[in-house]
Amino acid sequence: MAPAVLHGVLIGGPRRAARARLLSHCWCRGSRTIGGALVYLPAMERSLRPTRESDALPRWLGPAVMLAVPVLILWTAVGLLASERFLRWEYARPGFPHAPGLTDAQRLALAWPATALVVGRSSPEAVAALQLDHEPVFTAAEIAHLLDVRSRLRVLGALSAAGLVAVLLGGALWFGGRFPQWPGRIERGGWLTLGLAALVATAVGLAWPTFFDSFHQALFPPGTWLFEADSGLIRLFPERFWFDVAVLMLGLAVAGGGLAIAVGHGLGRLARYRQPAA
Repeated sequence: MAPAVLHGVLIGGPRRAARARLLSHCWCRGSRTIGGALVYLPAMERSLRPTRESDALPRWLGPAVMLAVPVLILWTAVGLLASERFLRWEYARPGFPHAPGLTDAQRLALAWPATALVVGRSSPEAVAALQLDHEPVFTAAEIAHLLDVRSRLRVLGALSAAGLVAVLLGGALWFGGRFPQWPGRIERGGWLTLGLAALVATAVGLAWPTFFDSFHQALFPPGTWLFEADSGLIRLFPERFWFDVAVLMLGLAVAGGGLAIAVGHGLGRLARYRQPAA
């Protein structure tokens, strides 16, 4: 008999006999009998030990992956809508209100630098230098509000980066067989996104003015986001603009949530299908 087998045979001694009885009741793949004696492999012994260190990671990673899904979807929606292409499409929509004293070309030429400032592609000095009829387009208060929006988006971007790391880490661990809950967490994140989108859609549909004001009150200091009707920001970005943005972001959230549900459910089924029979 090979030395490894001789080392694995449980013979002699009360403690070893009790261990043999335990293993005989916990018969699993990897055990063998030779000459009536139970032989166990080291892998089978490890399977009976608690794996506290390997289980510690999924405990926090699971909720992180689930919460990352709506954050990543929101960040993606912001990236799609904070673009010159979207501005051009929105301003050209039938029924969109005209900007007093501005042509469509002027409006687009002035709106994009302000949007670029919010997403970090322009500077406050460049926006302050914009003029119309030899007058500044934006006041110092309006530029300060744009910088406030940029700071909030940077927080969202940092959360999105952390969420992406969590999702990728979970996927790598799932691929290595250490995090089987990963597809289910992705699917739950999709359902969470749909639930949040339903709540926001209800508020937007039933009480848009209240939702709009409450949103700004929660994110910005009092009095820093209210401007006159003839201000540069209001002429370029009227309330109709933000209502359309909210509707489109809800649509993107529903699409992203549905995609997350489909991907998570599909990967979960694939993993169960490929799992070998016990």
